[in-house]
Amino acid sequence: MSTTIAWDSPLLAAKVLRERKDGCSEIALHVDALADLRKVVLLEKRLHGLSGVRRVSMEPSSRTVRIVWQRQDTSLSELLGTMASMGCPAHPLRREAIDDRRSPAMHDALKRLLVAGMCAMQVMTYAFVIYIGVVDFVDFSTRDFFRWMGFLLSVPVVLYSAHPFLKGTWREWRARRLGLNTPIAASVWLIFLASGWNTWRGTGEVYFDSITMFVFLVLAGRFLELRAMQQGRARTDALQARTPLLARRKTAIGDWEWVPAETLVVDDVAWLERDVIVPADGRVTSGAIVVDVSALTGESQAMTCGTGDRLLAGSQVVSGDATLQVERPGTESFAARLADLSRRTVAHTPEDSDPRLSRFVTAVLVLAALTAVVWMFIDPAHAWPTSVAVLVVACPCSYALTRPSLTMQAQLAMARQGVLMTDSRVLDRLPRMSRACFDKTGTLTSPRLVSVEASTIDPMHARELAGALAIASHHPLAQAVLQGLEGERRFHAIQTMEMPGHGVAGTIEGQRYWLGRPDAFGHAATDASALCLGNDERVICRFAFDESLRDDAARAITRLQRDGVHCEIVSGDLPSRVEPIAASLQIEDWLARQSPDDKREHVADIQGEGHVVLLVGDGSNDAPALAQADISASLASGTELAQSTADLLLVSGRLEGLVDARELARAFARKLDQGQRWSLAYNLAFIPLATLGLVTPWLAALGMSLSSLVIIWRSRGLGAGTPLP
Repeated sequence: MSTTIAWDSPLLAAKVLRERKDGCSEIALHVDALADLRKVVLLEKRLHGLSGVRRVSMEPSSRTVRIVWQRQDTSLSELLGTMASMGCPAHPLRREAIDDRRSPAMHDALKRLLVAGMCAMQVMTYAFVIYIGVVDFVDFSTRDFFRWMGFLLSVPVVLYSAHPFLKGTWREWRARRLGLNTPIAASVWLIFLASGWNTWRGTGEVYFDSITMFVFLVLAGRFLELRAMQQGRARTDALQARTPLLARRKTAIGDWEWVPAETLVVDDVAWLERDVIVPADGRVTSGAIVVDVSALTGESQAMTCGTGDRLLAGSQVVSGDATLQVERPGTESFAARLADLSRRTVAHTPEDSDPRLSRFVTAVLVLAALTAVVWMFIDPAHAWPTSVAVLVVACPCSYALTRPSLTMQAQLAMARQGVLMTDSRVLDRLPRMSRACFDKTGTLTSPRLVSVEASTIDPMHARELAGALAIASHHPLAQAVLQGLEGERRFHAIQTMEMPGHGVAGTIEGQRYWLGRPDAFGHAATDASALCLGNDERVICRFAFDESLRDDAARAITRLQRDGVHCEIVSGDLPSRVEPIAASLQIEDWLARQSPDDKREHVADIQGEGHVVLLVGDGSNDAPALAQADISASLASGTELAQSTADLLLVSGRLEGLVDARELARAFARKLDQGQRWSLAYNLAFIPLATLGLVTPWLAALGMSLSSLVIIWRSRGLGAGTPLP
């Protein structure tokens, strides 16, 4: 099956086509040839000549072609074949590229913002005429006409653009927890109703310009916040886009065929060549290639991979040819898990982060009411504009926006450092961290298989049996067994089950085997640093390993210790293997032979002494301790259970990413403090002036909105200079 014909598969068509209500199909194609303007003209003319083509849109800047056509007249494969014959090969983009890049929330926010902006500009024009009337250049009938025009244009702003504030107020009152929406909605409706009443009476002040400008500026702030959040989701979208739609699979008779990448299953063999995106996690079984993994791990250096090396889905082949044996299909791959973790990032609302906000809003409402009462005795005509000015000035928008804006920027900065943050609360805990506990095997060290001891079976045969079980485990020792196995696997395990801290068991050719600690499977205990293969009857062979420190382990430990963090090792390995690693890292405190429960209890004991504890581990046996720790971190090579429990995922595999994350958290704390101090100073300065009647509603709206915009703008600088690892 050729590449173009494969695209006629219904499974692939559903991934790249959007079916329109008029019966046409729409597709977005990436075409590198659009860099040549001559080909742009020729290609557009040729496409318009195809049967059923309704519209062709060329975007040379992004190398994108969008086509709307009737598929029953021209198939997708014919469309792609025509373009390829012209020297303009096209690569279909996922259907999401056709849809509006804005999320529904962004699209809705933009519409409300545009309505408020257009109405505000026009109302300001009418207000200018009224302001001229103050010096008697405009008669009363003209003034009243423009007041009514201002009223009419304020209606869509209040009823449509400001509707989210009213809905938010209703939710806050139902939850009995006041937030930002209450003072905003109260200000808008008080000004609107009072100005409308004065317009009806033909006397008194009106502030329709203040309403529309206020709503526009607040919506502008929220729109910028939504954009920042969308940028935070861009990494997730990019990860999803890294999984290719097509893969070249080896058939049973040895031929190669193009198939939908998501149809690949474990043990399928895929062909890799230059510019191909790796379709699944797996191991190279033949050949040698250079791959770019920067989109996944942030590692800028290309990697050379040969037989036995592990590859991640989403990596791009830079040069060379190789075959890949699938271990985890695209939907279960590392890139898919990473995208899922990004989507599940815990984001806490301002109310969750600071319960003082609700009390402050309540105090503002009380103060505005008292101001109105006092001014009713002093000058009733100024009672409502003064109380409204207090409401607007004291609205804690800038205070509440500080944390979410900075949190989103911190998450982006960490991603640039190769660290995925899954719980924003670690930003508060990292600067206070005083103890760091590290697992040894796979975290501080990388194991390497050095010998296979087998008396009743060929060592290579034993290793192949062990490899069939090891593929079901992410434990570093299991991965070391797989490292270097050449060719396609002869044995395949079914009904596999991994037991954290003990090993993995499964059925191979009808017989039950296990790989792990013998005592966990009813046999005599052996050296805890070794891994054994056995069946129900006996231990078949023993694998011995040595260990080497990770490249940046010493630097990471040294930087943490210099920063006042006490580091220690908590391992399940033998003391004879833990002690030399601790000595080489100048770590005085270490524990060996620790079970998963022992690790968790040790972390709890340290917390009982008042310490904020970081635990770094990568195995399923570390999961209880990771859940117990104040801050938990796991490596990209760790098990799914460890990754799902961790607050920080070291995607790049760099332990120094922890130190970089701590420095970023400190910068976050500084900017958070500065932003909240700015908001407090603004309120302390202007609330007294507003209560004295020295601040008009329009000036209060301008000040509050600009204050919020300043906060959002300042947050953009967090981690902006952070280099890629």
